[in-house]
Amino acid sequence: MWILISWVVFFLMIRRPPRSTLDRSSAASDVYKRQILHQPGGSDAWVISHRVFNLMTPYEFTADKYIELHSRFHFGGLLFDKIPWIQKFQLRERIVINSFWGSLSNANEQFNLQQNAQSTQKDPYVEVGVGIDNIFHLLSVHYLQRINYLKSPGAKGNHRGIFLGLKFIF
Repeated sequence: MWILISWVVFFLMIRRPPRSTLDRSSAASDVYKRQILHQPGGSDAWVISHRVFNLMTPYEFTADKYIELHSRFHFGGLLFDKIPWIQKFQLRERIVINSFWGSLSNANEQFNLQQNAQSTQKDPYVEVGVGIDNIFHLLSVHYLQRINYLKSPGAKGNHRGIFLGLKFIF
């Protein structure tokens, strides 16, 4: 009996990693009395990237005060493990939310009149998406949707997209 109790206590004490995880990164800055501006990382590629805005074109927005947030919630099979015929493929689901808010000071707006600099002073730029990871333990597919700034010059043809990813998951 004592051996059985010790085995039960031993297995209860083992820490297992959580099935779902939240991956997030953020950045913020305020450039004071300088002409150095921040352009959030945009991407023209069909490959999904962690720390860039996948539907934003490069140099679409400019700011000297900004807040940037990239979040990914990995469900770890929480939904797909409930479906028997999908469970054996060990697919993992993911939600992606990227946002950026930035503003330009009056001095920087006047300095950059020729550059046609656009800032997100009113509403933050937001893109959301869903994805499937662990396809053949190697691939991922994501669908992303741009929420606002749909009439921005850089948004032409970039309202939504399907992106591929390559990641070794074991």
